Amino acid sequence: MNPSAQTNHAYPLPEGLPLSSIFQVWLDGQPAPVAHAGFADMVIAAGSGPFHFVIEVPLPVTSASVRPQRWGLKAAIQSNRVAVELPGPAKVMVEISGHKPILLVAHAPEQNRPDPADPAVRFFAAGQVYEVGRLRLSAGETLYIEGGAVVRGALHAVEANGLRIAGHGILDGSSFGPENSQRSIMIEKSQDVVVEGLTMLRPSTWMIALGVCDRVVVRDVAQIGEVVCSDGVDVVGSCDVLIEDCLLTNNDDCVAIKSLGAPGQVPDRVWDWRRDVRGVLVRNCTMLNWGSGNVMEIGFELQAESISDIVFQHIDVIGSHVYSAVFSIHNGDRATVRGVRFEDISVEHMWSKLIDIRIMQSRYTVDKEPGQIRDILFRDIRCISNTFNTPSLIGGFDEHHTVDNVRFENFQIGGKPVRNADDLH
Repeated sequence: MNPSAQTNHAYPLPEGLPLSSIFQVWLDGQPAPVAHAGFADMVIAAGSGPFHFVIEVPLPVTSASVRPQRWGLKAAIQSNRVAVELPGPAKVMVEISGHKPILLVAHAPEQNRPDPADPAVRFFAAGQVYEVGRLRLSAGETLYIEGGAVVRGALHAVEANGLRIAGHGILDGSSFGPENSQRSIMIEKSQDVVVEGLTMLRPSTWMIALGVCDRVVVRDVAQIGEVVCSDGVDVVGSCDVLIEDCLLTNNDDCVAIKSLGAPGQVPDRVWDWRRDVRGVLVRNCTMLNWGSGNVMEIGFELQAESISDIVFQHIDVIGSHVYSAVFSIHNGDRATVRGVRFEDISVEHMWSKLIDIRIMQSRYTVDKEPGQIRDILFRDIRCISNTFNTPSLIGGFDEHHTVDNVRFENFQIGGKPVRNADDLH
């Protein structure tokens, strides 16, 4: 039977993929394989729901919670077991006292499953780890990783209009290291591209990079990126991009919007992604940053004339740990950043900075002339209060290069409205 036709099933994991040494999980009474994925372990499932998960750990549990907290999901504790029910497809993080997190990724049933016999389809079937190295994709192709399959390598596409990368399987970037880092998915100069359904683990650097692309959808993707530079999705010199229904847990920017001509070099080309950015919508996503970078970032590299029409909407920020900011615009080059909207966002943890909006010179700066930032709206933002006096920074470069018209509408910290700069610390 096609696994995607079954009701509420956990995907098997092939030999060669590390399994959790901590967690045992059951889904609807059936064993659910748990992948060892570094920062967190993970179960990947699919179905219509509700999903009844039971998580077992070696010792009795004193506390457990399900994030995002806004969803109101409960963790029921019985000795060394925690029961979690998801009413439908969802991606959540369960925190159990004394243990690292476990991610429960429950996809909706698949749509548009490709025909393995189609010559335009690269089909990776369940039950195997495939070592592909650096795989080049072409226009009109579909690369499909079936749930229960692992593709170990990196995917690269140039001028690949109509490309689709899909499936409930795993893309594993562990083939590469610091000396030969590769972006897990790098798509350049392409239009009408879809990336959907994947779980992405163990990157060596950026996880999804969109360079000078138009009309791209990134949907229903789950990520765990641990290394510094493990950005989740980088939108670079690209327009009309939709990022939705993703779980992005990264040790760098979860979503970053840039424009740059990079000094780096891939084996067969030097990439130049300097172009205006317009029309980026990020919605219905859950994000966690625990180290470098920021949660929602515009910058630092903005080597273009204009960065405009950027919306982050219906976002749950599980945490912004260590050095990161939750909301950040770092204009290190000449661009005018305008028309940015942050709307309906819940922040469950913040540490270093809440808002960081600056025109500045940095180690990434290339353009001699500083830029501008204007027309930024924060609407319906709910942030937890904390005891760390987490500050916000908003500052221009000089009297000619300024930050103008930053508006706050129903922005709350600890249930109290922000009415002035002092309320933002």
